[in-house]
Amino acid sequence: MVRIATNLVVHRLELAGQSRSWRLTSIPGSLPPVRNSLGNATNVRQLSIFAAMEEEKGTLQCLSGFKGQGRKGTPSPTLVAERRTPSPKPLQQPTVQQQPTKRAMVGQQQPRKKGRKMTPEGGVRAEIFQAAKENDPLGGLAVYDRAVAEGISMGNDLFETLLYLCSGGQAWDAKLPAAGQIDAGSGHDEEARKATNKEASTSGQEMTDSNSAPQEGTQHQAVNKAEHLTSEEWVRIAERGKQLLQMLRDRGAGKSEVCYTAAARMAATEGKPDEALAAARDALSAGLHLKLRSFVPALKAHCAAGNVDAAFEVDELIAAQQLDLTEDEYALLIGVCAHGATWERAEGVLRRMARELTTLQEGTLAAVETYFRSPSAARALEEGQTWVLDRCTVSESGQPSCCDGHLEAVDLSPEEYHAFAEGIASLARQKEKRPSDFDTFRAWLDQNGPFGYVIDGANVALFGQNWEAGGFSFAQIAAVLDQMHEKRPGLKPLLMLHQSRVKAVPARQRRAASLLERLRRENSFYATPFGSNDDWYWLYAAVKSGPDALMVSCDEMRDHLFQLLAPKYFKKWKQRHQVYYRFTASGEAVLTHPAPFTVCTQHLKASNAWMFPSADSDQWLCARPQ
Repeated sequence: MVRIATNLVVHRLELAGQSRSWRLTSIPGSLPPVRNSLGNATNVRQLSIFAAMEEEKGTLQCLSGFKGQGRKGTPSPTLVAERRTPSPKPLQQPTVQQQPTKRAMVGQQQPRKKGRKMTPEGGVRAEIFQAAKENDPLGGLAVYDRAVAEGISMGNDLFETLLYLCSGGQAWDAKLPAAGQIDAGSGHDEEARKATNKEASTSGQEMTDSNSAPQEGTQHQAVNKAEHLTSEEWVRIAERGKQLLQMLRDRGAGKSEVCYTAAARMAATEGKPDEALAAARDALSAGLHLKLRSFVPALKAHCAAGNVDAAFEVDELIAAQQLDLTEDEYALLIGVCAHGATWERAEGVLRRMARELTTLQEGTLAAVETYFRSPSAARALEEGQTWVLDRCTVSESGQPSCCDGHLEAVDLSPEEYHAFAEGIASLARQKEKRPSDFDTFRAWLDQNGPFGYVIDGANVALFGQNWEAGGFSFAQIAAVLDQMHEKRPGLKPLLMLHQSRVKAVPARQRRAASLLERLRRENSFYATPFGSNDDWYWLYAAVKSGPDALMVSCDEMRDHLFQLLAPKYFKKWKQRHQVYYRFTASGEAVLTHPAPFTVCTQHLKASNAWMFPSADSDQWLCARPQ
């Protein structure tokens, strides 16, 4: 115990718990600064703490006579630090140790509770799930056989996990039959068959179920024990999978989406695309709401076999369920068009790619090249013409280096804007802690909008900042507002900040407070409430404001939140409406507006050329007639 006395107040210092930190139980309202021999303490609070630390180490000496300057009209305090040695306690007779009470054990390490012994059923479950993580069908089936021999019961979810493994797991499509198995007398281009089969082997939508099969496609699988299995082993595994599926159905189960998808995969890998499609149709007949992954096995199998009509039959079935294709499926469709599809059918795929995709992966570009080199594509040209394929660049104005014409700015249609805004609102209401807060904002926006541009205030104010430089710069927000007003004076702004930023110290500074008050009067400022995610708010405001509105932010919007949005809307909207910024050394904002053209598949009427942007470089694939 240390007692530090002045002629004004007495401080007591106590050791707090296991952290061995010191605290003051009595602090004077204001004391004059003092200088002392205990380090650099400048007041009684610091001297008390330093003295306590010295006392704890056993090095504190008695201090007295250290005087500081008192306030005018008050005597200067004298600080005295004295160390008290506690009196020795009298010896006591040993007593029987009693069990400490709960109160006595507070702050002490609690004894660890013994974990429950795992049941046989729990052990089987853990082993099968581990086999699924490692994509180990033989391991999973071995656990199943042992469980059957020992009479251990298994739930339907474990059967579904085993079905997932027996149908190929994460890399199921790597076992699709080779395109060379197609009848060589069909007249189809051999190169087209190889390219289509390659596309069919790419990773697509994967099977996932929260209660059984592990989620795929979200991260790289560290262990894949199935990749070394022979074709003979896979035949036996597939047969076991069919037996498991029949057992489930005999139990009155086996009618989940996971089961039908597994059946479709097993049929596809056996070279039976019609059976794969039949599995998807059976699931629909059972009243299930299917995901894209349930149709992909039939689509990939028909494309690998070069069955144009059947592949587009699957495509129509997918569209009937109002499901969106991904880039993988579009690559399959344009690839299978090389097997004799009409130009009208192929052009329809290209125009859908233009509407729903932006940049394209190299595998997709390879499928496009294969199609334009096929006899099917040549039939779209006049006699004597051929398609020439080049890689080229595009100028800042949208002029390709390889052909005539300019790329255009492609935006969402009014119907797509409405669907996009409603999709954002629906997700926000699902994810927000208090959906009513977002409804309040929507009502405010309807009353005060639309806006010419929306500023993500936190993104702008934190740009290039650190705590030494101020942390949150309202001056940068003002600079962006000034620059936007200078370049686009007719646009009404909307600044959005979280309520926590509005209540913080930087917002109470004179210039910041004046800026916020002015924007409030003009109905150009909205503070998102505590507990809300302001990303939903500024994104919805920008989309709801229509095709002429801009979004000022350097946020690349790659968070999981933005991954929930429909890619066919979000990526194209982002290109056309996001304004980037930077700041000069003097603090002036420099804005970068969207390019005058959209990076997506486009048809140039001037030269009848098709342009396809690469996701891996700034080059474009150009297919032009010559």
